[in-house]
Amino acid sequence: MMMKEELDKLLEVGFIYPKLMMVIFQDFPKHFLEVVIDDFAVFSKSVEHLAFLRKTFQRCRETNLKLHPGKCFFGMICGLLLGHVVSRRGIAVDLKKVIVVLALLPPKNVRELRGFLGCVRYYRRFIKNYAQLAIPLTELLKKEVEYSTEARQAAFKELKRRLVTLPILASPDWSK
Repeated sequence: MMMKEELDKLLEVGFIYPKLMMVIFQDFPKHFLEVVIDDFAVFSKSVEHLAFLRKTFQRCRETNLKLHPGKCFFGMICGLLLGHVVSRRGIAVDLKKVIVVLALLPPKNVRELRGFLGCVRYYRRFIKNYAQLAIPLTELLKKEVEYSTEARQAAFKELKRRLVTLPILASPDWSK
């Protein structure tokens, strides 16, 4: 089945953009293109980058995929992608997002707690032992649990502290 027919079939049965993007670029190597929901990034550290871009643009033309000019950036050595700062050094959190979390007061109810946990969970891969640290707070999502304890306050503070001391996740060396 040709690529265009596959895309039409996916759209007819109700698949949305994430699946569509995965199908469009399914045969592209991960070492130069990353698809995230309905966005994608083309990256490299070599002169082959122009060839990667050409191949990507050709696929966009073949599949009639339109690019939003306001979301296209070229020649970037550092940029924002889904709340992360992506650079030559690797992937780090967007400090603008972290500042918002740091300003949060301890949650007073389950709704506020879910909001806080959602924020820090988004960056959990940067927080060593996230699951262990979050246990005192996630237990509060159960019914009839004592709300305010020292362990819960300590977990809240520690998760916030670790957000500002996050590591940069290094990109893999695809040549090895």
